[in-house]
Amino acid sequence: MTPEEFDALILPVKELMVKKSRDYGNEDLHAYFPFGHKSYVQMLFTKVMRLVSLSRRATEKPNFESRYDSVIDLINYSVFYLDYLQRDQIQPGDQNEDIRRELLNTP
Repeated sequence: MTPEEFDALILPVKELMVKKSRDYGNEDLHAYFPFGHKSYVQMLFTKVMRLVSLSRRATEKPNFESRYDSVIDLINYSVFYLDYLQRDQIQPGDQNEDIRRELLNTP
């Protein structure tokens, strides 16, 4: 997979995240995960279990949330958790703080 192919796959994932963020409210994403690591892991587990369930019934068409939808959600929740981990581990003045800011284009 080329970087361009990767970008093409990730773009709809990012677009969905932006749309859902508007629906849920952008104020504080992490407020939806009040128990920290446990909340994120629980959400990831739920999405993985959804995929396991769908894979066991691969010939059936789901009524809601396809494998594709579930994978997109799993990617987004993984990124949310990654953000949480980085915020939790990076202290002001840490050399990784500059890298994270650069990646996120934040001051």
